[in-house]
Amino acid sequence: MYKLVRVITHTFTKVFFPFRRINHKQAVQTPCVIVSNHLSNCDAFIVGSIYNHKIYALTKKELFKGKGVSWFLRTLGGIPIDRDTPDASTILRCVRLLKGGDKLLIFPEGTRNKSGEKLLPLKSGAALFAIKAKVPIQPVFIDRPSKFLRLNHVIVGEPVSLEQYYNVPLTPEVLAEADALIKDSLLKTSEISVR
Repeated sequence: MYKLVRVITHTFTKVFFPFRRINHKQAVQTPCVIVSNHLSNCDAFIVGSIYNHKIYALTKKELFKGKGVSWFLRTLGGIPIDRDTPDASTILRCVRLLKGGDKLLIFPEGTRNKSGEKLLPLKSGAALFAIKAKVPIQPVFIDRPSKFLRLNHVIVGEPVSLEQYYNVPLTPEVLAEADALIKDSLLKTSEISVR
């Protein structure tokens, strides 16, 4: 069922919210934590199109209220999360998925960015998942909010290794340092030319 739903959603997105992939050869096809800026409701579909197989995505739990929507999101790999107080079972599930060979998509801004700034302050979490599972970070930057029939660009950045943190205590200071590397990687990705 996943493959059918994926074909439908990706075809719909590419036709009505077209985009061009920039630097997509940088896309990591092995397990990784994908981090992206967040501008519109199409973002998860756009980022997902970079990869050849299913990716899982942390999704705010409020979207899972209706049975139909919940089924749709779960089929595509959506994992409900409480953005204010994520529970331990969700964290463990994400780490297990990564260790099992899957990819995890996170929008670390936590909500859609309507500020006009490149990035909102990032919430923690992506670094923790990547370090615990010992996988790289894959930064992806979406050029602008998706609009009906307007061409957009999705830019794939150079993968970031957090290997230097694998065997050290994950204090708040260490995680803050790793989060800063993730922010820098997103900003650097945003500067790649789309022309």
